[in-house]
Amino acid sequence: MSTDTFLELPLRLAGYGYGYNEAAKYAVDYERLLITMANLYIFCHVGFKAFEANDITSAALICLDTLVFHVIASVVVPLFTGNIVRSLVHELMQNIRASPRLHRWAPVIIVVAVLIIISRPLDNVVNKIMDATLRKVLKK
Repeated sequence: MSTDTFLELPLRLAGYGYGYNEAAKYAVDYERLLITMANLYIFCHVGFKAFEANDITSAALICLDTLVFHVIASVVVPLFTGNIVRSLVHELMQNIRASPRLHRWAPVIIVVAVLIIISRPLDNVVNKIMDATLRKVLKK
């Protein structure tokens, strides 16, 4: 079984731009950069998978599969995770006397760390869910 280079660290982390944006929402204004980074990663992965396909029909199905995977694993879950973790850290930081710089950057650092830690398990779970649902339909 060949490995998918786009799903290997550190390249995989480029797909989490939506989650990073959610983490850094109140620290810096890099929304366009982070969203563009994530979108470029996703579309490059989809295009690369289509390029590897044998025919147009399988290319279309592979593109659909890869796009659905990334909507879940690169957009929805990281965005939700980033929002929840950032909110929790922000609430915890309210009870701590620290510099404003720490209050601003602690949520960002923790969200990025969480996204790095969950990247491989997240991809595995999304693949298992897709194997049990969408991929069964696409194989028919």
